[in-house]
Amino acid sequence: MRVLTTGNPPCGEIELPGSKSESNRLLMIQAYSGNAISIEGVSEADDTILLNHLLNAIRTGNRQESPVVIDCNNAGTVLRFLLTFLSLQKGKWMLTGRERMKKRPVGDLVQTLRTLGADIQYTEQQGYPPLVIKGKELIGGEAMLNASVSSQFASSLLLAAPCLERGIKLSLNNEISSQPYIGLTIDLMRLCGAEVRQEGTGFIVDPEPYKSCNQIVSRDWSSAAFWYQMIAIARKGALLLNGLDSNSMQGDRVLMEMFRPLGVSSVQESGGIRIQASGKAVRQADFDFTHHPDLFPAVASTCAALGVDAVFCGTRSLRIKESDRISAMAAELSKTGSFLTESDPNSCRLIGDTSFKVNSPIHFESWDDHRIAMALAPLALQAGEITISHPEVVSKSYPGFWKQLEATGSLKCETID
Repeated sequence: MRVLTTGNPPCGEIELPGSKSESNRLLMIQAYSGNAISIEGVSEADDTILLNHLLNAIRTGNRQESPVVIDCNNAGTVLRFLLTFLSLQKGKWMLTGRERMKKRPVGDLVQTLRTLGADIQYTEQQGYPPLVIKGKELIGGEAMLNASVSSQFASSLLLAAPCLERGIKLSLNNEISSQPYIGLTIDLMRLCGAEVRQEGTGFIVDPEPYKSCNQIVSRDWSSAAFWYQMIAIARKGALLLNGLDSNSMQGDRVLMEMFRPLGVSSVQESGGIRIQASGKAVRQADFDFTHHPDLFPAVASTCAALGVDAVFCGTRSLRIKESDRISAMAAELSKTGSFLTESDPNSCRLIGDTSFKVNSPIHFESWDDHRIAMALAPLALQAGEITISHPEVVSKSYPGFWKQLEATGSLKCETID
């Protein structure tokens, strides 16, 4: 994909996709409820389509073939949510994915499921997919989980808990990664009739089945990050992010605060959030991604474009995303003259280049990572022209991204044969 600046400021309205995080959780609740839950506005992201397809395949598939292969591609949420689900489904299952998925750890979730009686075996490397699961009835009870690697481990267990005979009393030890996503899981469970209460650092879920209801998926705050980037880097213009709510259940609404020092203001209007340039960005800034790791590529890329020296903490989990996002962003941002270096396993530092402006196109690799590709695209506003490999990866979370990028009037996107 070739992306070129038009010289015009970004303006207009953006139709954000439905939240992938909400959609995936509601699809799991729907499956656990026996389809008692109806959902409107389900995300069209590849990951959500894949989860829906696999849930249908699990429900209707031929279980005489043993084991039944459930291929999650490179969708980490899908694999982690289905790991618990398949532990409860009678039959023998092979849960697997692409080579990158085989490097994304699941050991802490497997260990906790085993304490609850699950039959799960590794077929290659200990602690990583692929996994062979013999599904059976689990009664629940007390369990302990290390949620420092991924909050999705906790969400996976909590979503299943109302269907367990004894519910679950889940204790979380160590620092919890991406805690707002656990909060989102609990909020959606409660909306669907689950009884969940917090106790200390853990949660108690009563064995009360989900109740029949209709849920509407809200717009995706994580996808809004790239439009905040556009305004920050352009240093002018305004965009209305239709349907976005500052009181959303989604933790990535913290974007409003994160981009304030980068020169972007946010105002809630009846139709959504209006973002606009508010002044010059700061020269130095600190950011904490412990609970918002998906925002890292957009923020780091913006700091590079603006020549901001930044310290990023809470970055440990970025090594095990769709790509190693620390290595990926370090490699790509070095092409702009900025330097991203790791200070320790949980923090890194960016030295921005205030002279970032080139007269020839920069070629960026997407690293087979949707958020890397989308975070690099707005750099065309500063560079004039860039190219990005494998632009199709954005469909993992935001299929309409390139069309909407052009619709702002500030960038032109051309497919390269």
